Amino acid sequence: MLNLKAQKILLIEDYSAMRMSIKKMLFLADAELIIEAADAKIALAAMEKQKFDIILCDYNLGQGKSGQQLLEEAKHRKLLPVTTIFIMITAEQTQSMVLSAMENKPDEYLTKPFNAQQLLTRIEKQILRKAYFIDIDQAIYKDNLPLAIAHCEKLLDQQETRMRTQLLKIGAELAINVGDFRTATHYYQEVLDQRELAWARLGIGIIAFLQNNFSDAIQTFKTVIQQAPMMMETYDWLTKAYEATEKNYDAQETLNQAVELSPQAILRQQKLAILAEQAGDDASAKKAFKAAIKLGKFSVHKSCRDFSGLAKVYAKAKDTNDTKEALKLIKTMREEFSRHPEAELRAAHLEIGIHLKQNNKELADQAYAKIQQIIEKNHDMPKDLLLDIAEIHLLYGNIDAGDKLIEDLIGNYVDDENFINEVLRRYKKANTNQSFAEDVFKRTKEELIKINNQGVNLFKQGNISAAFELLEAAYIKMPNNKIIIMNLAKILMRDIKASGITNDKLSKINTYLTKAATLGISQDKTGTIKMELAKLISTQTIL
Repeated sequence: MLNLKAQKILLIEDYSAMRMSIKKMLFLADAELIIEAADAKIALAAMEKQKFDIILCDYNLGQGKSGQQLLEEAKHRKLLPVTTIFIMITAEQTQSMVLSAMENKPDEYLTKPFNAQQLLTRIEKQILRKAYFIDIDQAIYKDNLPLAIAHCEKLLDQQETRMRTQLLKIGAELAINVGDFRTATHYYQEVLDQRELAWARLGIGIIAFLQNNFSDAIQTFKTVIQQAPMMMETYDWLTKAYEATEKNYDAQETLNQAVELSPQAILRQQKLAILAEQAGDDASAKKAFKAAIKLGKFSVHKSCRDFSGLAKVYAKAKDTNDTKEALKLIKTMREEFSRHPEAELRAAHLEIGIHLKQNNKELADQAYAKIQQIIEKNHDMPKDLLLDIAEIHLLYGNIDAGDKLIEDLIGNYVDDENFINEVLRRYKKANTNQSFAEDVFKRTKEELIKINNQGVNLFKQGNISAAFELLEAAYIKMPNNKIIIMNLAKILMRDIKASGITNDKLSKINTYLTKAATLGISQDKTGTIKMELAKLISTQTIL
């Protein structure tokens, strides 16, 4: 019989009467350690202070964050141990709300009204599930992929049918994360041989995508959407596949379908807004930016990019009222993101365009002076914003500053074909030295090839330190270049294998792997290095 006497429980519900009702249900299982929270702010503060075994959270928490946003932030801030059971509770059953609640993957979803037996049965089920997968989950949480895979394989070898399908799913995802596509395909196919499950078919499509078989991936994702139109993750993968094949209209249309079904997902609305903006679809961009701003009010993913994007759409219009709306949004952005360099830079950039359109060069010059001050002290800015600033430099005749930014952007993102095409297009539009950006791009590609060849030759000659120094010098010059970062990590991994692991080497390789994740380098490309590193850490003494 279920006994919750030793379980620490957090009950998040804005109605006191409902909290009391749920507590009475928990008392039937001898629960004693129950902390109550009437809103997300109180709940997050409690989660910062202690770890809970069970969290029961209502979806609608009145003013402030919703239960979905609370779960989103708790995961983002790593406030949820792998052992914690998170159950989302809601009285609403609309399709958009249900999909929204499920996007952040709570352990359970419980609809009001419910009785004690239903609640306790769900809790007991999750306690058993967590206990079964605990070794795998803890290894994944610690980023020890070899150990997670070993635990998964051990359980699969036991041939327990009750949990086998879920184990195969976890095993396939782990295999993908370390680039072992053969094993992942084998696991997914075993599931599909028994039953056509949408998540397994999606996995086959993801593998095709990661192997650059984009046509196969697109067809698979479209098939999955036909079979399971409410599985929202598929729309995101189909969007990526369309982008990879430069079918940007199809990518935007796919996200339009997704936000129609599940409009509360802020990251998807933000992505849709950017795609629409790039396509010149101002109506769709405006709608998506507005949705993102509204959803961002209480979200950990709130972004000044949404405010500036919407302001830019308004600023493009000829209507005076739209210009006023743009200036109003800029003012709001400054208030919402006070003392935030990126927000201030975006605001000043927008103001230049607005003031020049109004023939107010004095105010435009003041905004440009602000840009120069900010950019001198803050170099680590989003690439889209840096391109905007480069364009403004060129507009003002500050060719050296503009060309320097263009050169840095090409160096850092030379392998991002879509972005480089935009850089070349914008530079050409600025009516400066037409061939400069193209020459920089060509020279950068040649320089990267040369550096890689030199690094490989030095490595083959056994001069690992010289190979590393060569690439590290390139990294200092181009800190966001994915090719350089991955080559540094690979060479350092070889060095660790050859001469042992030290705290300095461990710190450096973790820095490169973290940077790789920040730049969006897929897990399958870094997973092999992580596996090798984890094995060495477990068998060698750190010097």
